[in-house]
Amino acid sequence: MNKEAIDLIFHYSKHYANILYECESLYEEGRGFVLALCFFNIVESIIRSVNENFDNSFEEAINSLNSLMSKDEINVLHKFRKLRNKYTHKDLNQYFFEYDGLAYSLNEDNTALKLYELYSKKIYNILVKIVKSKLI
Repeated sequence: MNKEAIDLIFHYSKHYANILYECESLYEEGRGFVLALCFFNIVESIIRSVNENFDNSFEEAINSLNSLMSKDEINVLHKFRKLRNKYTHKDLNQYFFEYDGLAYSLNEDNTALKLYELYSKKIYNILVKIVKSKLI
C-alpha cells in the first residue's frame, strides 16, 4: 500500500489525499477501470496544483517540473500521461499493454489493476517529491 506517501500528501491537501485513499480502496476492491480514471485524474490535478496553473496542458505541466525531477521521472510521467490519454480519449478495445510477453487489453479491469501494481509506487514517489517542494 502507498499509505506513507498518501499521509505526506495529506499535509499538502486533505482533499487530494482522500481521493488517493479512495484509489487504494478501488484497487483492493478490484475495480480497475474506475481506479484508473480516478488515479489519472487526481495525479494530473496534483501536478497542476503544484504548478499553480490549471490552464496549461498536462504535457506542459509535466515539462514544467524539470527543475524538480530527474529525466527518468519526467519520462515516467509522460508514459503515465500517454496511458491517461488513451483511457480518456480513445476506444480502449483497440489498445493493449504488454508485460512479461503477454498483451493485456486496456478495456479490462485486470489490466488497470496490473498497471496500478506496476506504476503506482513510482507515481507516488514522484508526487511526494513534488509535494515536498511546496511544503518547504
